[in-house]
Amino acid sequence: MKNITTSKQSLHATKLVRMLSTFPEREILSFEKWLASPWCNPTKCLVDILVALKKYHPEFAPRKLNKRSLFEKALGRVPSDRRMNNLLSEMYLQAEQFLTHERLRHDDQTRTELLLSTFSERKLNEWLEKKTEREFEKLEQKKSFESRDHFFAYRINKLLDERTSLSLKYRKNSPALGNAMKALKLYTLLENANSINSSLSLNRALKQSNKSLEIEIENWIMMSRGIDHPSINLYRKRFEFAEENDKDRFKILEPLFLKNYQSISAKDQKIHFTLLVNDFMRLRRKGKFESGDSLQLYKLGARELWILQEGSISTFMYLNILSSSNAKRDFEFSRAFIEKFSPKLPLMHREEGRVLGLAHTLNKEEEYDKVIGLLLSIEFKSPYFQRVSRFIMIQACFGLHLENASYQSFLLDYCDAYEKQLRREKVKGENQSWIRFVQFTRALSKLYYAIPFEGNKVKSLFKDTSTLQGAAWLKIQKRKVLQLKK
Repeated sequence: MKNITTSKQSLHATKLVRMLSTFPEREILSFEKWLASPWCNPTKCLVDILVALKKYHPEFAPRKLNKRSLFEKALGRVPSDRRMNNLLSEMYLQAEQFLTHERLRHDDQTRTELLLSTFSERKLNEWLEKKTEREFEKLEQKKSFESRDHFFAYRINKLLDERTSLSLKYRKNSPALGNAMKALKLYTLLENANSINSSLSLNRALKQSNKSLEIEIENWIMMSRGIDHPSINLYRKRFEFAEENDKDRFKILEPLFLKNYQSISAKDQKIHFTLLVNDFMRLRRKGKFESGDSLQLYKLGARELWILQEGSISTFMYLNILSSSNAKRDFEFSRAFIEKFSPKLPLMHREEGRVLGLAHTLNKEEEYDKVIGLLLSIEFKSPYFQRVSRFIMIQACFGLHLENASYQSFLLDYCDAYEKQLRREKVKGENQSWIRFVQFTRALSKLYYAIPFEGNKVKSLFKDTSTLQGAAWLKIQKRKVLQLKK
């Protein structure tokens, strides 16, 4: 993409405007000050051009902005096309310099590294040694290391290595450098562990084993021996358990993470949280855990914002957390969660996410009339939300029909229609679990109003719940039916 345009051509697609559109308002103001400084920018008229341009920030609507009109407003005249293109290119280069300066201004480690490098080049050895010692002491005081801290320690050490006498003297008198090198080894182990875990997830998805990966895990465990670090300990426990002992592994890893998460880096916190959530979802699908068993973990993830990816929450994560809190009847948390995180859903699903979240919560509170009213008030566009809304509608109708027989015909018709839709979709696996849920709900309803009532048939329903959607809810309804018919 080029800055070259004709005098009447829109500026919208130029590199300069593309870059300026990413500037928040505060950066536009700072950039104006940058251009106004003779030390930064010798071309004074660039300030006038930016002043004219910023009126269109941040959209820079192409219909309103072309090169001729811009320069007429900025300079009171229209220079030649060549001159205008040169000025736009010059401003773009200034914007690049400005962004580099801003990044450096807010990055203490990079500034320090550049300063130490300058001391080294100018043979200011005493200053280099003192400044390096202070930086290692600052690193040692940190509760947890980020990956950039490890690389920073490595690069500082490399600078000292270029001055052999200084390096030897410093290593002799201070433990900080040795600690930094240990931290670098730790970083390598953590990155390798993360890579191994990714491979394990892929193998699990493909349902295959990998002998070379097993050897890699054994080597990693051997290399990590003697290292007592919360994140390394979590990985070590994860790798030491066989896949068939996944429940025992989770019951050890979750409390270990909840106890020690503050002692590991922000990056590793999110990695271990995500691994534990994925573990829990697999175990829940196998029927080894109930939905609410993960609430403490989810609450921590919500508080620390680990549940967000690039500022957004997925529809799947959003409803999993609500299911967990509502299963534990923590309705206060549920409502606070909906208010805070429904605006973090993808834009087109925010309102339906808010409505569905409230319907889910009201359903657990047994406010069935309100649930049905909410669900009928909106058309769900997200396929996942559509499915869950029908799931909740069936549950609400079932709850009402236990109190009022007139709701049974609506419930049965709804179940019939939904089962037909699921069969038309012809999606293997997961669809079967939803179909079984609909079938068992319908069967339970018919048995409830059957004359005579046959309790033994109710007791024999859905004994195998390993591949049954809504198994926990169905068990509760079965107990409720038997209780009501006593």
